[in-house]
Amino acid sequence: AEVAEDRILNVPDVKSDVNSLLVQLESNTSQMLAKKTEAMQVNRQKLQRIETDRKGFIAEQQRKINELHNYLDEKLRCIVAEYNKAVEPDVIKVKNNLDRCEEKAQEHKIFISEIQNMRQTFDKRAIPNFIDNVRKSANMLNYYNHLKTVNSTETHTMVYPTHKEDYHPVFDLDINKEVEILANKFRILSTPGVTSQQSYKREDYEEEYGNEEKKHGFPQAQPTQHNVGATPTQNAGAPLNQEKEALRTEERPQLFKSADPVFGPDGGQGEANFQTMDNKLVSVMSPIRKKLRIVRWLSTKIGEYDIENDFWNSVNAQIKKPFLPFSRTVYLPNQDMIVMGGLNDEIPNKPTFSSLVLKITEVPVNVYDSLYVTKQMNNMIIKRGCFTGLYQYGFVFAFGGLNYTHKVLRYCEKYDVENDQWEEIAPMVEPRKNASSCALTSDTIYVFGGSSCQSEVSDKGSNASDSIEQYCISTDTWTLLKIRLDSKISFQVSFKLSETRIILLGGSIKQNSKKSDTYKSNQVLVFDAMEPSIKKCNNLAKDVLSLYPPFYDDGNLYLVDEDESSENPLVVRYNISNLIR
Repeated sequence: AEVAEDRILNVPDVKSDVNSLLVQLESNTSQMLAKKTEAMQVNRQKLQRIETDRKGFIAEQQRKINELHNYLDEKLRCIVAEYNKAVEPDVIKVKNNLDRCEEKAQEHKIFISEIQNMRQTFDKRAIPNFIDNVRKSANMLNYYNHLKTVNSTETHTMVYPTHKEDYHPVFDLDINKEVEILANKFRILSTPGVTSQQSYKREDYEEEYGNEEKKHGFPQAQPTQHNVGATPTQNAGAPLNQEKEALRTEERPQLFKSADPVFGPDGGQGEANFQTMDNKLVSVMSPIRKKLRIVRWLSTKIGEYDIENDFWNSVNAQIKKPFLPFSRTVYLPNQDMIVMGGLNDEIPNKPTFSSLVLKITEVPVNVYDSLYVTKQMNNMIIKRGCFTGLYQYGFVFAFGGLNYTHKVLRYCEKYDVENDQWEEIAPMVEPRKNASSCALTSDTIYVFGGSSCQSEVSDKGSNASDSIEQYCISTDTWTLLKIRLDSKISFQVSFKLSETRIILLGGSIKQNSKKSDTYKSNQVLVFDAMEPSIKKCNNLAKDVLSLYPPFYDDGNLYLVDEDESSENPLVVRYNISNLIR
């Protein structure tokens, strides 16, 4: 049989084929093993990364929890300190009463001891010094009557132990409120780029409102019926901010919509202002209070004025260095603030004007508190301060001003808000600082008055201006109008009343004399570009020199009369209901 098989199969060839097959199997299996080994290594690395991420996540959550713990600890410390301060007068009263009672009680104990000794004396059969002891007993009776009279007439400082009723409503923790605060603080901490040491970054939801005007069709700067924050144009009226209620909800992020309609250029109703908040804990509710906001020079604070209660409050912004003096603020339709330029005197004896641009965003933390976060934008092309600026259809304009290189400026530029880009535009006919500007139509902007005095702190001198210039956006050209203001004036506040009229309020007027003095004014003028003409209206209640645009609410303009020495500048109200048409 073996001989037969050998004849059928070639044994050497079979051995060779089998050997080759086994070699191939070994090679293929080795490759499979290598791939599995590589896959094992990759998965081990993934597992290691997952474990590292898990530890990092836990550490990050622990860090945030620690910050919340620190907040609660500080809250407890403040509440306890305030409570102790409140009850301290009563504590002092009670301790004084206690000391007096202890002193009297000790006197009574001594007197009782003396009475007991006298009783022992009279218990004896033979009483020595009988007359003297009787006299002492009589004196004791007199002393007792004295004590009785004192006790009946003595009045202690009354203390009513009603601390629970009196102080708990003030200092007691509101659990629901604190949970809401913690939830929103946790959200802030969870946002990328936000820590307690650095500014809040808004890139996460910036894209949502970047094209806000195009999406929602913001009309040209016009007043609202009630308090929707007025016109987007800076000197034509800044927005009145309305705090929004924050509630727990599982709804998707949504837009903050103002309660009242905005009038479009044709007199009809346009779209209302919107503000995006990428936060599941915040939903649209009715406003809590009306407030206007300004930056406080030489500090890191935002001033908030409560219109209904006539009350100023200061809130620290998330910024390391103080806001520069002689900077200017423009308000965007979404209620962000653009702060530009100013005088930087950080280096002693070497002041210089700045081209710094900051965007300030108010982020509601809860019903009661807001966080003002800042983001540095691209700088202006020219360093400047004491200029006038406004917002118009996606662009922020800066006209004139002052710096140490060019002195009083004719140069102007505009800022593309969406693309964060500055561009030079045509210079004005006349150099001017501390002027007023207002957009009248979608293509025309007017600049009023100002001064060519080269001091940043004064407009005194013969260089104050009464001229008016018109800027055409589409042709990038300036025209010096023949009509002039009634007096040489700077620091006016301007606001668009209609398609042809602008109201001018307050300011600093140059006296019509050889003297170089100026004075604050309460005058109100209405410029009509159609006629053209300038007419006087009822004066303001007080003289006003304002560095901010007017804030419009329900037929009234609110003007902030700047006072650098006061944390609570005067706010003057002026009714324009009969002028709006």
